[in-house]
Amino acid sequence: MQSNSLKPRARLPAPDTSEVPSLDVQSGDLVRELARERQLRLEAECTARDLRIECDRFKVKIQESQKSYDSRIHVALEKLRQYRHQIDSLQQEKDLQQQRYEVNVLPV
Repeated sequence: MQSNSLKPRARLPAPDTSEVPSLDVQSGDLVRELARERQLRLEAECTARDLRIECDRFKVKIQESQKSYDSRIHVALEKLRQYRHQIDSLQQEKDLQQQRYEVNVLPV
């Protein structure tokens, strides 16, 4: 019994070689094209690596900037609280002085 895979195949027509350059010229072109593509790929990989390094560096700078900003905001808020406390203390002292003045100087 013969299987279907053993059936004779139809022959393909021979390719038209009138427009195809000789194999030597064609292989030389392929080698140059492959070398060019390899060079482009290496350049792209180098650029990608440089961009990754730059991206990592900027991530670190952003994190440092955020920490610095948070620290400065914390200091500024602490100073504002101190000034507010100082203002409240001065206001209380002023009110107390005004009450003493009214009691001691002004007749009732």
